[in-house]
Amino acid sequence: MPLVGGYVADAHLGRYKTIHVAIVIGIVAHIILVAASAPDVIIHKTSATAAFIIGLLTLCVGTGFFKANISPLLAEQNTDLRMRVETLATGERVIVDPAVTNSRIFLWFYFCVNIGSLTGQISMVYVEKFVGFCGFERYTVQ
Repeated sequence: MPLVGGYVADAHLGRYKTIHVAIVIGIVAHIILVAASAPDVIIHKTSATAAFIIGLLTLCVGTGFFKANISPLLAEQNTDLRMRVETLATGERVIVDPAVTNSRIFLWFYFCVNIGSLTGQISMVYVEKFVGFCGFERYTVQ
């Protein structure tokens, strides 16, 4: 799916619009997963399994479109192509290197991704234990 997401972004929609489409697809996938985990649906094993598989495949499409485009879009935000010298307020002269700036941007991006993942995994266990079938709903509402 990332190959298709990259193609759609490069040839048709652009990265920004493709990311928006991916988010909408992901929201739809989470709604399907919430519906698949409802007690009224789980009673019918075939329907629950079909809804779960459809939701999972939809989530794969959304994730593939999103992940193929978010990193290149993030890298494009740094428009500096050459190193330059800046003078700070303290009078100190520093060299601003675009490669180091890109490294710092991705460091913070993946730090935030990992913090979000950790928070999600911890809260999912809590929701599963104390709320039950609504485990997926928490992430759909966010």
